[in-house]
Amino acid sequence: MKFLKLFGLLFLLSASLYAQDTNYARKNLNILCSDQFKGRGYAFRGDSIAARYISRQLQQMGLQTWFKHYQQKYTLGINAIGKNAVFDFGNGYPAKYQSDMLKIDPCSARTKGKFHIVRFEELKPGCDYSKNMICIDVTRYKNDTAALRSCYRAAYSNKYHAKGYVILEENPRTATPATALLHANCCIVYLIKDSIKAPLDMVKINLDARWDDYFTCQNVAGYVRGKNADTNEWIVIGAHYDHVGMMGKNAIYHGAQDNASGTAMLLDLARYYSMDSHQPAYNMLFVFFDGEESGLLGSSYFVQNCPVDIKSVKLMINLDLVGNGEEGICICGGENYPEIFEKISAINRSKNYLPDIQKRNITPNSDHYSFHKQGCTALFIYTRGVSGPYHHPDDLPQYLNLAGYNGLFRLLVEYISTL
Repeated sequence: MKFLKLFGLLFLLSASLYAQDTNYARKNLNILCSDQFKGRGYAFRGDSIAARYISRQLQQMGLQTWFKHYQQKYTLGINAIGKNAVFDFGNGYPAKYQSDMLKIDPCSARTKGKFHIVRFEELKPGCDYSKNMICIDVTRYKNDTAALRSCYRAAYSNKYHAKGYVILEENPRTATPATALLHANCCIVYLIKDSIKAPLDMVKINLDARWDDYFTCQNVAGYVRGKNADTNEWIVIGAHYDHVGMMGKNAIYHGAQDNASGTAMLLDLARYYSMDSHQPAYNMLFVFFDGEESGLLGSSYFVQNCPVDIKSVKLMINLDLVGNGEEGICICGGENYPEIFEKISAINRSKNYLPDIQKRNITPNSDHYSFHKQGCTALFIYTRGVSGPYHHPDDLPQYLNLAGYNGLFRLLVEYISTL
């Protein structure tokens, strides 16, 4: 009977610890996705707000760092949409603010006023369109790639010196801050053609935007010395914390799955390895990257200005999109490093941490790729299952079940212990 009671106590204790891991992730998910973090983008300095929060967590854990306040600063030229972002087409179009039907290009310049809309096919040589908006219906050219590209080039280069461009498209486009790196001298807005209810003749625009030649971004990094620190080899675990941000006061992209989920797990791993009882064999470096959504800017800067010899990085693991997991995980780089993939898979088969592990080749779409280009062994791990929509205001914490969270966490810890 005593054995049964002891077994029951151990079971409850293990269940409590299991739940506590997820509770810690939930806490950080909710904080990182709260309105006060402004979508962790460039607008309203949301990325800096998030960086300060992450820095405080690392400081409380007692991690060491090379940087003041744990932040590796770098600057870039960037465009940021401000508080006002309104395109009023009157009765011709039901959407006024950033939505599935209306997308504002992040490169857009500050524009205010009421403007007549001229159709692209009606443009006349030698005419002055500096006080007009030009409407380009790209659905007319969807079977002509060259013509289609020419239309977009005309808008981005402002070939016709217009106030801006209204581009009619067939499907909602994915929101991205990547084009905020362009210094445009006009505004660009995308509309869903089938949503137009009346001819688009006039538009009233109130768009705040500001170009900054020296916008400060920051990676956040801390480390734990390993038992074999004299070997000077490092294991790097990274995740990007930035997201799309805000497009005016009416649209905030919270970014729960992408990538508050990876940020939350990285904080949890940093907390775990900061404990004396969990001191790793190798030096462990935890890096939270800024600027991933704009083209891997933070990780590119980090590897070019790495505080350790990049050749001493034994392994880099990138965590991105890890908020579900009921179907398992995929390891990008698993095909490049079959021995690593088989070792991880063998651990999973033995412990049944996750229902399935799949592999892919190295992909250039997240921060591991910056390390891969420097010759480092790098993996990108994401979970597979149901989550909220991608790069959408509804990518919210409540849509993440964290089904594979504990399994992935334990799998990573056990695999790292074998190195």
